[in-house]
Amino acid sequence: MRVGQLGKPASVIQTGLSQWLDQTLPSLVELGASRVFWFQLDENPFAPSGFGLLGPDVSPRPAYVALQTLVAASQVGA
Repeated sequence: MRVGQLGKPASVIQTGLSQWLDQTLPSLVELGASRVFWFQLDENPFAPSGFGLLGPDVSPRPAYVALQTLVAASQVGA
């Protein structure tokens, strides 16, 4: 299965992204996705978009922690 792009409106990037990850990524795997790519790892301090998993100071954002937890859970028993 190939999904071209998924996203959230900019207004909820920081407030709801970790919950969105918890719901959406497992669903994609259940539907047959073998890979998921993230658009932006870190936030560019000169052109903030809100999409980075890491903040401008490279500190983990809640979405990073959620993704890290999902990856760790998917590797249990693998």
